[in-house]
Amino acid sequence: MPITIKDIAKLANVSTATVSFVLNNSSKVSEETRKRVLEIIKETGYTPNIFARGLVSSKTNTIAVIVPFISHVFGDRYFGEGISGIYDTAKKYNYKIMLEQASYEFAATKKYLELFKEHSIDGMLYLGSTINDTYLIDFAGRDYPFILVNSYLPNIDISAVYADNITTGYKAMEYFYNSGHRRIAFIYGSMNVTGTIDQYVGIKKFFEEKNLTLSGHYVVSGDFTEEGGYKGTLTLLENENLPTAIFCGNDLMAIGCIKALKENKIRVPQDIAVMGCDNIKIAEYTEPKLSTFKMDIYEIASLACEKLIQQIENKTNELIKIILPMEMIIRESTDTKINQIDEISKVG
Repeated sequence: MPITIKDIAKLANVSTATVSFVLNNSSKVSEETRKRVLEIIKETGYTPNIFARGLVSSKTNTIAVIVPFISHVFGDRYFGEGISGIYDTAKKYNYKIMLEQASYEFAATKKYLELFKEHSIDGMLYLGSTINDTYLIDFAGRDYPFILVNSYLPNIDISAVYADNITTGYKAMEYFYNSGHRRIAFIYGSMNVTGTIDQYVGIKKFFEEKNLTLSGHYVVSGDFTEEGGYKGTLTLLENENLPTAIFCGNDLMAIGCIKALKENKIRVPQDIAVMGCDNIKIAEYTEPKLSTFKMDIYEIASLACEKLIQQIENKTNELIKIILPMEMIIRESTDTKINQIDEISKVG
């Protein structure tokens, strides 16, 4: 196996950051330590790899992309498209990406900071953070280029590029309300995710403006999955007064929702209207076709990557907050007119 910077650090009984300082001729290292590290480098035949093009400037043209430590994350459509947006943009600007998962060890050992201190990367993007990732406050006020992709940390000043889910939740309720619905349910993904929290904020804002009460019986978890949407819908069907409209926090949950309704002989949208969020490819091919909000995670991630590279190249680290609007797309699952149906369920 090739010798790594960690091997050199272990043999020299120093940190990897110290080895990096030696490789970059930093004055932060004592002469004695420098000689010891250089001697071990000579003995082992270690050749720096990521430093080869920029030992003086320490620039690596490498961006770390952090994703959650969950199973099958790389096979998930959301993360796959987000990573693709980052990769394609990075490649356009001659940057490489380094994938890392936010495991307990990654956070506990502050590897996210070590990657910068070792000069392994020039910047970092985090796709899929939650409100529990409070350790990221380490980036607040630092000169490390770091941007959250489609999320943010409440009350912590960290750069972020994300979709406007508050307006999305509000507009979904407004559409249903204007269509005559009053018993409106919400199947959410996770209240640990700012996108879900923002959808709920928008929903509650609309209800408050209309002096309506959002019943807790009409708010259930769906875990962002088709199975979760299916089970959440079954829970909603236990209510004596069924909802006449259901807003799902993403399209997968909406697809599971429609499946559960069909199995229970409930017509969509004549009996219960269903709306999703994301506008994934399959949404246009469901039966009925799914009404949704267009959120292009590829474009969001691409923009975040472009902004990060600008910070790296311009050697600036100004705080940025970019909130992107989401477009409502009405299809058959909410609109009886599209379905050529004359009657619509009216709720007093």
